Amino acid sequence: AGAMPDKMIKNAQGVELQAASQLFGHYYLIKQLKNKGKLKSQARITWVSSGGMYLSELVVDDLVEPKDYVKANVYANVKRAQVTLCEYLSNQDDWAGTDMTAMHPGWVDTPGLQEALPIFCTLMWGRLRNLFQGADTITWLQSTDESLENGKFYFDRKVVSPYISDKYVPSQDQIKALTELLESREV
Repeated sequence: AGAMPDKMIKNAQGVELQAASQLFGHYYLIKQLKNKGKLKSQARITWVSSGGMYLSELVVDDLVEPKDYVKANVYANVKRAQVTLCEYLSNQDDWAGTDMTAMHPGWVDTPGLQEALPIFCTLMWGRLRNLFQGADTITWLQSTDESLENGKFYFDRKVVSPYISDKYVPSQDQIKALTELLESREV
């Protein structure tokens, strides 16, 4: 799920809404399900990211309270954090036996995209995906009998790189800061 409020909104824990709803909340949900034994062996967890994160570096310090709230930039940073977290968790022994992937649905013609990026939508008219096209890889990742590549990023049912350049690959320090932030804020 995604949302891009025009103004910065914080949840009751003081976390910016996009990060709270699309990163922190998702992480806490899957962690609680795992800790309570509610995830069966080979459970599939799919992080729905966005192609918008391709031009975003991970800025951990901006996840709780962005210094400069520009809704599309905050969204891209949160989506980059999702992909980073998926890659990290998929390599942790705690998550062995879970198929964790990330994906992006392409540019889907939704009211949220129309509102957030109206000029982009005008320029892309006729090339945006419909809801069924956008949902295809999500439903495929959850239902296919094919073996998935754990921790990988998918687009159109194929593994693709989540990085268009090495500039966007998070450092080990950034990954550590992200996981420490999530753990320190747990409710």
